[in-house]
Parts: sequence; structure tokens; C-alpha cells
Amino acid sequence: MDLTHLICRLGRARWLLACGLALAFSPLLAHADCFEAAGKKYAIDPLMLRAIAAVESSMNSRALHHNGNGSEDVGLMQINSMHFPYLAQRGITRARLKKDACLSVMVGAEILAGFIARFGYTWRAVGAYNAGGGQAREGLRERYAARVVRRYRSLVLHAAAVRMEGRGRPKRGVSHASLCPHPD
Repeated sequence: MDLTHLICRLGRARWLLACGLALAFSPLLAHADCFEAAGKKYAIDPLMLRAIAAVESSMNSRALHHNGNGSEDVGLMQINSMHFPYLAQRGITRARLKKDACLSVMVGAEILAGFIARFGYTWRAVGAYNAGGGQAREGLRERYAARVVRRYRSLVLHAAAVRMEGRGRPKRGVSHASLCPHPD
């Protein structure tokens, strides 16, 4: 069936809706390999990186946020400008972070890996990605981590459902709790 017949069969409104949805979700599909590569390089679950990107920028690779303290967060992973001097030594600029979503994911994974080295593979490390590692910021870390936990769990459950799709009913014992252990 050619495109003309498909449009006629679906109707113009449905076709436009389908095109709109495809365009809306194309950034998620385009960056899929980026999350996998960064996860592999830094030994971080790619779904965790996706959850952070979703919380940080709503998966908007051109996101820009100006903070009250004068710093700014740039790109898909909302890389804070405090990291710019270090990144500049490696040829990574603000403009590149905003333009290149895969670079943003890789830099975000590197930053998270630093907090994992400090705090262990814990929700505290995830919270530090946004709030930093200072002792006075514990409450901010906990609130941020709770947001990421919710997004991460939904991504894990969705991934499990996709894997089980077409295999009949879910196996006994596969539950939300078994897929998503309580943080820390």
C-alpha cells in the first residue's frame, strides 16, 4: 500500500496525529544508543540515565535553565556550568552540550559516575547529580532522588512489559517490588 492509500484509509486527522506522535518521540529513539553507550562506559544502568534525563530536561536536548545562584544547566542532561572549566580542557563547550545530545548523555554519565565513586551505587549518588555532594544539601538530594526513583521504576516496568510482550502472561513472582528494590 502506498502513502496516498494509507492517508486515505487512515483519514487525514489520524495521519497528522500519527506524524505528530512520530516527531514527538523521535528524539527518544534517536538518543537510544547514546544511553546504552554511556551506560556501558560508566557501568550505569541506561534506564537510570534516561530517568535522570527525563527528570532534568523532559528529554529536551536543547533545554536551558538559569539557576538562582547564577549558574545554568544546559542540554539533555542539564549539565551545570560549574563543570564548564573542566569540560573546556577537553574541548567540550556549552554550545556543543546544547547541540549534541549524545555528548550531554556521556558527560552526565561521567558526572554521575563521580558521585557513584563517592557515595556508592545508591540513590544518594543519584541525588548528588542534581544537588551536589555537600552535607547541607541532603534534603535536596533526597527530594531529587525520589523524583528519579519514580521515573526509573516506570521505565523498568515498561521495559519488563515490552520484554514479556508476546510471551503470554507474566511469570509468577515478577512484580513491581522485585523489579524495583527500595532505594538505599
